[in-house]
Amino acid sequence: MNTTGIVGIGLAALVVGAVVLLSAGQIQAGAINLLGGTHIEEERDLPWAGANVRAVLRARREYTFNNGLTARREWGTGRWRTEPLHQTVATAVDFLARSPEFTTWPVSGEDAEFYEGNAAGVPAGVYPVRVAPYQFHLVSIRPTVVLMRADSAIVDMAQSHARQPDAQSEFSRWMQELDYLQYLSAWQLRNPIHFGTQLPAADAWQWFSPDLQQLPTPLLLDRSGAATIPLPDGVLTFDVTEHGYTVQRR
Repeated sequence: MNTTGIVGIGLAALVVGAVVLLSAGQIQAGAINLLGGTHIEEERDLPWAGANVRAVLRARREYTFNNGLTARREWGTGRWRTEPLHQTVATAVDFLARSPEFTTWPVSGEDAEFYEGNAAGVPAGVYPVRVAPYQFHLVSIRPTVVLMRADSAIVDMAQSHARQPDAQSEFSRWMQELDYLQYLSAWQLRNPIHFGTQLPAADAWQWFSPDLQQLPTPLLLDRSGAATIPLPDGVLTFDVTEHGYTVQRR
């Protein structure tokens, strides 16, 4: 048996397969999706994706030429209707940057540097990273809805950390206490962006939505639970709990 010929055929098939994957759009930013490498994260508190429908979060294993084997986290309502988590947040923060208030937020003391051809599609340059006097909570996708809870202490913590970076700084300790799988980040902001339906008890809230073209607007959320956010196909409501609120979508 000519084993050399068999090996050659196998290698050729791999090359052809790679070309087919590339032409089919399966390779994105130098990444190959691995078949059978999907894990559904059922233990997460996930945002709403429809009336009485929670988003489904999948971690897809893929091989990237720069980073090797990685997990690409995506969410949506079905197997083929998904988008990367970072894309949802990037779109939301890009929209938030149009708000007049955005430019009034202080810089954190840290910069974001981008080079030509970066994956984020940002023009090359050095940009200031801002820190907002809010905590952000992404409670819905399709449409994307983000709540903003006033918290000015974050500004002082982030700026103090930027002046003297330290793993034991107040900001570092605060970030370490967060569940890193339950929040996201965007390069424009130093603030983490929590996601899910559980909210702490607080009075000063706003909300915004890039899909609804709604810039930050006050949300009269209090212990009466009477606040609502209208959506094209329903409404977001807030059930009062012992420790805060649970967001519902009806």
